[in-house]
Amino acid sequence: MNTHTAVVVPAQTDVASQCRIYARYGSIREPLHDYRKNPDAWHCVGMMNSEGKLVCCEPHGDLVERLKECEPLYGGMTIRFSAPENEL
Repeated sequence: MNTHTAVVVPAQTDVASQCRIYARYGSIREPLHDYRKNPDAWHCVGMMNSEGKLVCCEPHGDLVERLKECEPLYGGMTIRFSAPENEL
């Protein structure tokens, strides 16, 4: 198992009332900055609602469990999780 990084990307507008969760291989030092600079390197893996609760998430390693432990989630939050490298 390898350590990977997930970040809750803040919604662009209030209309959506939910944020997307993106993940990338490895331990990224500044995930939100890296996502904004290089969004194609990140994979959308889930969403949270306006209450900070996980709505849906792809089951990569222990990502779902880690996100549930951190609720309420918020925009800009970083989560480190373990998963096989070829799983993401």
